Amino acid sequence: MYFLSIGIGEYVKGNDDLIELRSAEISAQMVAEELIASGASYGIVLTSRLSEGKSGHVVTREDIINALIDIKKRMRADNAQSPRLLVYIMGHAYGDPQFDILFVQPGDAVVNPRERSQLGVSALVQKTIWNGDILSAAVNYRTHDSMRYMDDFLPSQIMPDLTRPLSGLETAMRAQELMQREEQSREQIGFPPEGNPPVPFVILFDNCYATIEQDIVVDAAFFSGIVRGMWDDIVSDGLVFYAAKPGTLTTDIPIPKFLSPTQEGQSMGRLGALLIKALRENSAPSFAQLRSAMEEGFQPDWEAPWKPYSRSSTISGDVAAVQLLPEKAGIGEFDRR
Repeated sequence: MYFLSIGIGEYVKGNDDLIELRSAEISAQMVAEELIASGASYGIVLTSRLSEGKSGHVVTREDIINALIDIKKRMRADNAQSPRLLVYIMGHAYGDPQFDILFVQPGDAVVNPRERSQLGVSALVQKTIWNGDILSAAVNYRTHDSMRYMDDFLPSQIMPDLTRPLSGLETAMRAQELMQREEQSREQIGFPPEGNPPVPFVILFDNCYATIEQDIVVDAAFFSGIVRGMWDDIVSDGLVFYAAKPGTLTTDIPIPKFLSPTQEGQSMGRLGALLIKALRENSAPSFAQLRSAMEEGFQPDWEAPWKPYSRSSTISGDVAAVQLLPEKAGIGEFDRR
């Protein structure tokens, strides 16, 4: 079991509409600690603080991409035979309610209102971490070096600038063509016998949202084609949950006393609390059991019944039967960045 737990709590000047989000850092830390205590092998925690009591570092887009790549490298170094991946991310984000697209804003990115419109979608994609980046990284995780090219590919890297239709389009098309050739080759020869197993994954987008212009892909046909194809491909490869449907608002919650009675008065993300609750009730849940626990949600005393949003609950049978955390796992470690 490998994980990446991200809490984006601080933002650079220029994002005056984004308040400090300490609950994101708290959630990322609590999720990491619970996963390690439950038997995770290795993880990375990204928060806005370099160390306790020291601020000044913000989580960047490069931090997140590099962490995803480093976890894959660790899988290879461990010679992991049946790895699992969990990614938890909390921070401010923008969402499109018409297309389930979520753009998580890194701490160093300044996004202006124009970039939250259809015309500015390319800039938004390249400044933020959109859910397609995380999902494609998870789907394409392979533990064998022959798939190393996937380390360098994120959909946002081939997004042309829609404000200048010809700019970047040739590069984007070449990258798309290369990806298609690689996929065709893999279909013909299969995975190398020494490895390349798919990696079952759980992705938790525990984000606070601001709404962007609806149906942002209408005037972005190239982007729309990538997104629609990707969304159709990933529905059976793992579990994906959102604190609320992208484009709708959600809030953090007071930390439930049964999770941390010593942190009274502090807040955390909804999905973080729900994941910890699920792990404490079943230390080695299968993916199917975890899906059921997440879909049930929970009902704190302070608000109406709630459950997270998921675009699809369909997962393949072999993934559904996998245990998120092996029953005989030892105690691992996580790196704090």
